[in-house]
This record gives sequence, C-alpha cells and structure tokens, in this order.
Amino acid sequence: MMWKILENVQTNKDQWSIREIDCFTKPHALAIESLLPNKGLYDSYLYYLALSKSYGFCHNFEEGQNWAFDVHPFVSNLLGFKYDKQTCKNSSELKKFIKDKIDAGQPVLVPGNLRNLYYSWSYKTTDGLHIFLIKGYNEELGLYSIQDCMHNFESIPDFNKTSESFTSFLLPMNVLVDCWEALHEFDEFYYLGSYYLDKAITIEKPVSEPYYSSNKEKLEYFANFSTYEQLPSYFREISVFGSNISKLDVSSKAVDEQFREAMLDIFFGSKRACLAMVKDLISEFVDEEKMSMINNHISKIISGWAQFKDLFYLHALRGNLKNINELEYVYKPILDMEQELMVIVKKCIS
Repeated sequence: MMWKILENVQTNKDQWSIREIDCFTKPHALAIESLLPNKGLYDSYLYYLALSKSYGFCHNFEEGQNWAFDVHPFVSNLLGFKYDKQTCKNSSELKKFIKDKIDAGQPVLVPGNLRNLYYSWSYKTTDGLHIFLIKGYNEELGLYSIQDCMHNFESIPDFNKTSESFTSFLLPMNVLVDCWEALHEFDEFYYLGSYYLDKAITIEKPVSEPYYSSNKEKLEYFANFSTYEQLPSYFREISVFGSNISKLDVSSKAVDEQFREAMLDIFFGSKRACLAMVKDLISEFVDEEKMSMINNHISKIISGWAQFKDLFYLHALRGNLKNINELEYVYKPILDMEQELMVIVKKCIS
C-alpha cells in the first residue's frame, strides 16, 4: 500500500478566525509556502491578499471573473508564482491531474461543494464552496491526504473563534469527486469565478527566487492604495450579494441566520485583518509613544468598520439599499481616518 505524500505542506500557522482569513485563502497560502518553506511566504500571502481584498478591487480582471476569488492569482503573481489551471471534464481527468501534480511535487487545490461533504456543517443542508488542499494519495486504498479545517468544526462553527485549523486528514477519493461534481448545484448568487467551477489548480514554483518583501515594502504597498476610488465598487458587489443571500433555502433557521452573517463577515473581516497586520508590521519602525497613538488610530478604524458592517448588513438584507452612497455619511469619516493612517505609515518608513 504505497503512499505518495508531499511532506513540505505545512499545517496552519496563524491564529486568524474564519471571519478574517477565510477557508478559500489558507489553502492557497499553505500551497505557496510549501514550494519554498521557511521563506515567510505564508504570512506574506495572507497580508497581500487581505490588503487586496480590502482596498484593491480595481485590478484589471478579465470579464466574467470574480473579485472575491480571482484576486488569488494576482497575489500569487505578486509573490512570483503562477497558477497551472486544468479544466477537468470528468472524474478520471481530475484524478489524473491530481496524481500527476503530486508526483511532480506540487500540491493541488480542488474546489468542492460542502453539501456533499459528510463531515461538513452544511452537509445535506446548503451549498457551500470549499477549497481542498491535496498533498498526497494512495491509489490502492482510494484515499487522498489533504489539509482541511471542516473536520475541526462541531456542527455549525463559531466563526468568531480562532479555532479554525488546517490539519492533515484522509479523504476518500470518491468523496472528493462527489464534492467536485456537485459544484454545478450552486445557486446563482454565488457568482463564482470561472476557473473555480470546473478547474483543479496547482501553483508552479518560479525558476528564479520569487519576490519576497520586507516589512517596509509591505507597508509601502499599503500606503500606496487609494481607498476613495475602490470602496464603492467593492460594496456594490456585496450589495448584490447581500440582497440575494437572504433567499437561501436551508432546513434550519439557525443555520440560515448564522450562514448569512458569516458569509458577509468574511469580506468585512479582510479589512479588519489587514489593519491588524499593518499594526504588527509598523511596530518595528516607531517608538512606544507613537505606537500607542497608531494603535488608537487603527482601533478606531476597525471599530468604525464593524459598526458600518452592521448597518450595511441590515440595509442589504432588507433590500432597501439602492446605492452605496446612501451610506456615505457613515463610511466617509472612516475613509478619512484610513487616509490619515496611510500618511502616518509613509512618514514612519521614509
């Protein structure tokens, strides 16, 4: 009974909850890290992705792509990696792609529907996109070795806790195939990017050493974003999402309410996580007095977005939010504080 397992695929390394760093993001970060261990690429990936989700939705994505998911190739390219995406027409092609890539030393990312995953909290209740990180296989036993978090949740997960952990787990090959084939059952409101619907993904290690930034370069990247241009397009997408997600057909009202709230919080959590990461990064550039001032400033921003999220969530689910500018009186002062923070960052690292 021969196993082929990539030992360089690490377990989860951070303490972020699923509201802040979602279950789509961590598999990508772990896959990137596995190609060049001990390079700090896991943290860099989380930082740049959270930053791009929070402020950078004006990247030139191809028509039909989704900003929530297709930002992953952008961030991977920023770090010097490229995706190798394979359209799989049937389960045989999917299994062959996984085997070939694992044999070549590359972990594989496979999308699936949690409705068909027997240990998922949404099993047989509601559709839910999930990304499986495949790091090994045993053809004789019909098993994949994966990194996953769903088996760590009991019933409906508490999305506020930092208990989400991507650890090693064995998954029957037929279960993975069932989840993958069930993707076509998703409702339209998911508005998935095209490659997530029918493609398995692996990430290619660059020929040369990839771009790897210092903390100063990360902060410069943050300080060069323009929040005023990008906020409206970001929330315009969520406004559509929010009005449709209330139509979820699930058997349990408790699941319905918690699922809706958690899905919206994943997007708002990216901003919260990004600002917290900025706070951690900037600490090495300032003295204690300035750090206290910056902490206070960032805390006010995070608190402001939390309040705005609640208000936005209420209006979006009621369906009475026609235009994001109706809430400008709420978000404009928060944007002003973010602009001030960007100025502070520039001064600290200049």
